Amino acid sequence: MIGRFGRRPASADAAAEADANYRQAGAWIALHHRTLLAALLALSFASHVVMLDSPPIPLFDEGGSYVPAGRAITAGLPDPNFEHPPLGKLAIASGMAVLGDNPWGWRIVAAITGTVGVFFTFRLGAAVWGVGGGWIACGNAPLR
Repeated sequence: MIGRFGRRPASADAAAEADANYRQAGAWIALHHRTLLAALLALSFASHVVMLDSPPIPLFDEGGSYVPAGRAITAGLPDPNFEHPPLGKLAIASGMAVLGDNPWGWRIVAAITGTVGVFFTFRLGAAVWGVGGGWIACGNAPLR
């Protein structure tokens, strides 16, 4: 009989013990997956916001399109450019309305959205492949 990982167990008792240990570890993860998911989401959010204010100037499209549009929307003015879809500009404007016209205000909604994406990646993987599949699906999502 071939055991897990293609190795022959020394005896039937050793194979049963290895299988029991494997099932026990899986049961522990299944029992505590909500706590582990909360920890993963906290890690994800922390990894998103740890350098949210660096650099302190708008980057690429932030400076040319999105931040000026967010400023206009926050001030109640019409959107100054129609080249880009409005959802990103509205997200930046909502962050600026809450946290002010600074790098945190420009980027906090993207950080929150990224963390929510990790959660839904887990839920989708868990719905399709079970809890273990949820962990495989979102295991690298916070490290992007």
